[in-house]
Amino acid sequence: MIAPVDISYYDRLKNRQSLYNRYDRYDFFYNETRILFSKLLRLVVENEIKLERLRQKLSNLPRFCIRNQYEKMDLSRKGYISKLDV
Repeated sequence: MIAPVDISYYDRLKNRQSLYNRYDRYDFFYNETRILFSKLLRLVVENEIKLERLRQKLSNLPRFCIRNQYEKMDLSRKGYISKLDV
């Protein structure tokens, strides 16, 4: 699931009522918007697949620990890597 990192925004999103039960869900977005969003999701999935393949290749290298590399990149020790860390 794609969700906000900020817990307050996550809670708002998680607890909001759906409007789809009253309206046709296709009335909310233009066709072009649906197409662009579909392309975006496809890119996200394709990149996740590429990243997983890379992770598997790296994990097969001797003396390479992904966790150690992750911890080296997470400079502020917040549990995720942001663009400020890279």
